[in-house]
Amino acid sequence: MTLPLLPKSNLSTVDRIVDWSAALDGDVISTATVTRTAGTVTVSNVEWSDTNVRFTIAGGAVGETAIFAHSITTLGGQTLDEALSIYVEAAIGPYGPSTTTKNDILELAYEELARAGYEFDHGPDEIASALRKLDLLMTEEPYDKLGYNAPAGIGGSDINDPSGLPDKGTATVAVALAIRFSPSWGKAMSPQSNAAFARGVNKLRTMVQVIPRVSLRRGTPWGQGNKWRSVWSPFANGMDSATVYVAS
Repeated sequence: MTLPLLPKSNLSTVDRIVDWSAALDGDVISTATVTRTAGTVTVSNVEWSDTNVRFTIAGGAVGETAIFAHSITTLGGQTLDEALSIYVEAAIGPYGPSTTTKNDILELAYEELARAGYEFDHGPDEIASALRKLDLLMTEEPYDKLGYNAPAGIGGSDINDPSGLPDKGTATVAVALAIRFSPSWGKAMSPQSNAAFARGVNKLRTMVQVIPRVSLRRGTPWGQGNKWRSVWSPFANGMDSATVYVAS
């Protein structure tokens, strides 16, 4: 029988915990392994306490079900095995829908500089240069956290590629790109565009900020707010920030 873990997205990196306490019957874990046997996800950072095993899963292809062989040995000489599985689903952008292509970003940037495509013909070399600038821009903070559909190498984008950018951040990225264009075209950004850009960057930084999550240190008392824990398991085991799965 395979123990299914909570699904993850193809872009996420997640921790999972397997609780062996019921099967151990008072014994404690001495070593543990988690090995992928099917799928393309990666598994790392395998660690264990007396009764729990924690590990990190990353990557994977959309629609696959990855399988793991999980084994522990105990101080009492037992060897226990459990097959694990995890389904990989398509990532949903954390900042809302994304409906633009990279060409849309370029056109918005051109319009900021009064060089819209419907008035000026942008040749292949100019478009290739603009895409390189876009690829480079998206490696910088805070744009690098927006989910941009980056090519394998700088300049490898196609104008018809989905941008991957949340719609709410598209205008600010387009103005940032226009600022990169402006010196080579002898153009200056308007005061209104500069003011809108400053507001937009501040909003992006607020949107992508990460609030650190820290699990309780081993031995921290749960306190009276956790009634059942304060009786049966009064102290944190140091692994309580991830979902726990009970091994058979």
